[in-house]
Amino acid sequence: MIYNKQIWINNVSSVNKEKMDHIENGIYENSVDIDQIKKNEEALGQNIENIELNIEQKEENVNQQIIDLKTNKILWQDAYFMNENQTANLSEKVSEQNTGIVLVFSAYSDGEAHDYGWYEYFIPKKIVELYSGAGHDILIPDNSANYGIRAAKYLYVNDTQIKGNANNAGTHGNLNNSSVVLRYVIGV
Repeated sequence: MIYNKQIWINNVSSVNKEKMDHIENGIYENSVDIDQIKKNEEALGQNIENIELNIEQKEENVNQQIIDLKTNKILWQDAYFMNENQTANLSEKVSEQNTGIVLVFSAYSDGEAHDYGWYEYFIPKKIVELYSGAGHDILIPDNSANYGIRAAKYLYVNDTQIKGNANNAGTHGNLNNSSVVLRYVIGV
């Protein structure tokens, strides 16, 4: 539907006649398609709603990623020296974790693991991807007055498991590898 709106111009002499060639006899015609304006408004409103929904979805995704980053999962739990006969089979793949895994060790003596002498070792999932099954040297510090190395572990890590090495138990030089056991593998 098209409406003609007329504007009467009283003082035509002040109007630049070159630029206003559409003015004839003091009458200005302006045609407006009201239906098209309404359609444009509806489309704009729909676009705004879609943008708002998209923003809400992105915020939910970001919030979920933050929750995932804050959530550490225990992928394995026990108390192993990680000798050549011991394997930690993970409940989820390393590649499924946000950033990798943390190996958690604690003190061990008199046939049992202790809830002290904790030591954590991070392995990025990208390293596991690039060097699947490769060995990792883990030096565990001595928190006594010596501040040296208490134990050393050598572990083979792939996407689904961690395998031990024959030297991860017993004493080797001044290292007492039997004084520390692997307690947890945590996905981070």
